[in-house]
Amino acid sequence: MYPTPPFPGFTWSMNHHMGVVNPSKLKESLLAAAVLRNSPDPKSAITEYLVLKNVFTSNIRSDTGEPNTWRDYQQILSQLGLIYSTEVLAKITPTPLGMAFLDELLTFDEVITMQALRCQYPNGHNTVISKDLRKTLVGTTLETTRNLPDLQQNCGVQLRPGVLVWQVIRTLANSGELAEVTIDEIQSYLMRCATHADTDRCVTTMVEARHGGLVYPKMTRGRRDAQEWINLLLLTPIFHGKKGRGAKVSISDAGMDNVEAIDSICSDLSAPSSFWNLGSLSRMDRQVWYDFIGSVSLDTPAISLDATLPTQYTSAIEDKNESPNARQIILRDFSANNLVSLSDEQDDNDNTITSTYDAGLANSKHQLHDLMVIHIAKTCKSKGALIYDDPNTVDLLIDFDDAEYIVEVKSVTPRNFAIRLRYALGQVLHYDYLRSLQTQKQRRKVIAFAAQVSSSSWSIPFLNNHLDVDILSIDGQKIRVDSLSAKSRQLFDSAIDGTLAM
Repeated sequence: MYPTPPFPGFTWSMNHHMGVVNPSKLKESLLAAAVLRNSPDPKSAITEYLVLKNVFTSNIRSDTGEPNTWRDYQQILSQLGLIYSTEVLAKITPTPLGMAFLDELLTFDEVITMQALRCQYPNGHNTVISKDLRKTLVGTTLETTRNLPDLQQNCGVQLRPGVLVWQVIRTLANSGELAEVTIDEIQSYLMRCATHADTDRCVTTMVEARHGGLVYPKMTRGRRDAQEWINLLLLTPIFHGKKGRGAKVSISDAGMDNVEAIDSICSDLSAPSSFWNLGSLSRMDRQVWYDFIGSVSLDTPAISLDATLPTQYTSAIEDKNESPNARQIILRDFSANNLVSLSDEQDDNDNTITSTYDAGLANSKHQLHDLMVIHIAKTCKSKGALIYDDPNTVDLLIDFDDAEYIVEVKSVTPRNFAIRLRYALGQVLHYDYLRSLQTQKQRRKVIAFAAQVSSSSWSIPFLNNHLDVDILSIDGQKIRVDSLSAKSRQLFDSAIDGTLAM
């Protein structure tokens, strides 16, 4: 028997403005948030920008008569993991994924596809039990549940709707059935699934209904959410279909061109171990959720969505003044001001990975790279190290405890990870040789990736065990250190209360 819903009123909570999203609106709203976040009144400044640029409508409030564009549309950015919710970090803060999108390291198609597949329930964004849902729970053992993630978790929900839709359509196709799902079928069948283990029963029940069997009633609260999920999936190049009345979704030609890769991604993302555990849903737990969904995850393989990407999406070389023919390293004392124009309003005690993001960074096109450099430098300085750089060669040369550390930072994506790793390796070997001509000090080579590198990545044994090269990467709001050297782990470790130590 096909299961009843996980709980009365279960739905796939989704921002109700997803239908207005397109590449330019998403980029402009994120850029406005990044550039204007240090304004005296950022909400008003962002609203004014978005209205003047005709990105979104004014959305005049009935009580004040003032436009409230930012309040209405900021949820798009936080739902997609491009900024932290302002309920979690009061100051508007882009995530590493948001910065990578602004840097043009990732295309709109890549970001939207990645997030449509990664979004899960429970999560740290959709946390409020609505008044209507609360009424539905009255008289049940669930009526005193504190928040929506607790409710979902207590009822066994562990689901990625984008992955479920893909898997249902693929199963229908393999069964010789019409390979699409309609908004009615999402409401009646897919929204009854608590986990991906329910997929086969979901398809069997749908097929029986299509051929004259029992037709299940629609979930009472799910229509608008099902519509917004279809809107989100249709933004990706791997799905196509129809919006509005009679909405439906199927796999696109681009999806079929990459079907084996996407099948593999969806299989990985449906594994219970891939889901984020939200703990007690404290403010810190919610921040960690945005760390998770806002990471540039190298665990999700690249999909060849566009074979004609511009150079900035494929180049191995960072956008900086680098001299590949350099014959010596000319050191200077490191200063963040040599990389970016930092805001006068920056709080030196704000130690998150994005704390130094400002208008100068937003225009630099390599802000994620520069932020990683800055945070490594500040972390090491806090341990008593001397910090140097050379605009023509090394990103950082760190002098600590009678040894030197040559650090090369790379912004990477699943698409260019291997090629940038190889390029970085060539750089640190070159710089190690140049430095050997200048000093007899012991040296270690360090490659830092401005992305999340999982513990199972092939790069760790390759660099650590095979080459004795240290790896730094972003792990939430701290630097992760993979190294065979205890001194390196001591120097670069920044795990202090879950934030980067500056």
